[in-house]
Amino acid sequence: MLNFIRIGLYILQAIGFKKISRPNSYYSGNQNSNDSSIIITNIILRHGERSPVESYIFPNYVFNQSHWPNGQNNLTDNGIIEILETGRLLKNRYANIFKRSLSLLDIKSSSSDTIRTKSSALAFLYGFMGSIMDFITRKKILALEEYDALHITTENDLLLNSIGKCCNHISEFVNTLTIPNSTLANYVYSNKNYYDKVKEHSGFGERLTPMTMLFVVDPLFCDKTYNYSLPDWVTPEVYLFTQNYADIMFGLIYKDNANLLKWSIGLLTNKIFCNMLKHFDSIWMNTKYPWFKNYLICHEKNITDNIEDPKSIHMFSAHDITIAGIMSMFQIEFDSRPRTASAFMVELWKYSNPTYSANISSFNSSNDNWIYSTDPYVPFIYYLKFIYKTERNGKNVINNLERDIRFEIAIQMGKDKLVATVEDALITCKRDQC
Repeated sequence: MLNFIRIGLYILQAIGFKKISRPNSYYSGNQNSNDSSIIITNIILRHGERSPVESYIFPNYVFNQSHWPNGQNNLTDNGIIEILETGRLLKNRYANIFKRSLSLLDIKSSSSDTIRTKSSALAFLYGFMGSIMDFITRKKILALEEYDALHITTENDLLLNSIGKCCNHISEFVNTLTIPNSTLANYVYSNKNYYDKVKEHSGFGERLTPMTMLFVVDPLFCDKTYNYSLPDWVTPEVYLFTQNYADIMFGLIYKDNANLLKWSIGLLTNKIFCNMLKHFDSIWMNTKYPWFKNYLICHEKNITDNIEDPKSIHMFSAHDITIAGIMSMFQIEFDSRPRTASAFMVELWKYSNPTYSANISSFNSSNDNWIYSTDPYVPFIYYLKFIYKTERNGKNVINNLERDIRFEIAIQMGKDKLVATVEDALITCKRDQC
């Protein structure tokens, strides 16, 4: 176990700090540096727009089947379209920066064990192949007709959706967000009349918590997005209160809870690091860091061994909570819930020296601008600078945020924030119903 929890530290120590020339258009992926090449990218994708989830609605909510012809918990037609577009955009980007044609043989795809993420994984691959929305494509995606044929792996949800599957994580999640005088508590206090209205009319009553509030936020958001009538008690002010509540909550979930971050996101972070390390030059590694082979073991294989056909693109179809967690793991602040069809990328670049550098970037849905990206000089441990772009009241607000990630924090990440296996993650999870 000790070997596994050191993985993050050794990876971070090994990555070099070279210049990456930013593209003029991040969608196109044009690169100006002649001595650099991308080796691998990890894409964490949020599923597309969907209908309300049967187990994720408030007691007094009435599900109208006629509003949602694709069924509960599945992608809407617009959700399929936006994921197809995300697949197309990222295919164009990576074909340009890998400087070669790409096919499905270059991708390892995996999904959380829900219908919406499985459909999104399939739609992403169709978009990657250039498919557009039509009757046949829609039918195949909704029925998951080629899910197995395209070798999409269904992952244990402790990897991609642990807060929704682990009772201990749910408990920590609620406790973190109910701390007196927290930002969320102060927001509720300032809007107590709206909170009381939700508590009274939703059917939750005293059972209204940060977790159950999401059961109110989600179906109201789905109905509002498609211009369906909201319950009479949901005034514009009440609706805005619920959505702002969710945005604040997502910004706080992991902020002061290192234990929750470790056990809910550490497993995915470890997997990303292992994916990157499989591509490191073993001669360079053994010369510069000869002790690597004694510590870096991923999936019971020494990563300095020759691994046949390592994939260039690893895509994980997951949830908003997954993207929020991986952003928090990389010390990136955000103040709103990740949108549908948004993606977070961790790329490994190699230079002719050879040295290695990491690049982190994201966009908040395929129809939106890129919200941040690491700048051309990326000290992965000591310094991270990015531009965060969001919309508030119709105005674009750009904040330049800087964070000094000192070496001590990198050590702490390696020792305290990584989980190596599902079995490790299960240590903190109850297997019974919450």
